[in-house]
Amino acid sequence: MGGRGSERVELLNVDGSETLINLSRTGVAFLHANPLEKNRLVTVRINEVPVRGRVVYCRKRTDGYRIGVRFNAGTAEEQSAVGRLIDSFSCGVSLRVSFEISPLQHRL
Repeated sequence: MGGRGSERVELLNVDGSETLINLSRTGVAFLHANPLEKNRLVTVRINEVPVRGRVVYCRKRTDGYRIGVRFNAGTAEEQSAVGRLIDSFSCGVSLRVSFEISPLQHRL
């Protein structure tokens, strides 16, 4: 079977100000009240595990903005942690998710 080659968790009901739409080892999509610029740095904290990434898309919806973030390659520890979180969720462990959005950086 083709595809992303990683398990994905879809349509999560989680604590936090944003609603997590899906989570995989390579990225995350969530609903946010405000738009975010493409390439904006974001740290996603899942059960206190920080994972860094960049905004790859932002789409307007009637209930806010759907934001897609691709995780940076990160450390092996970060990649492993995301895999463990996905596995835990499939075994019934709830996920607590929050997002830290980096301030805009001036471009040269």
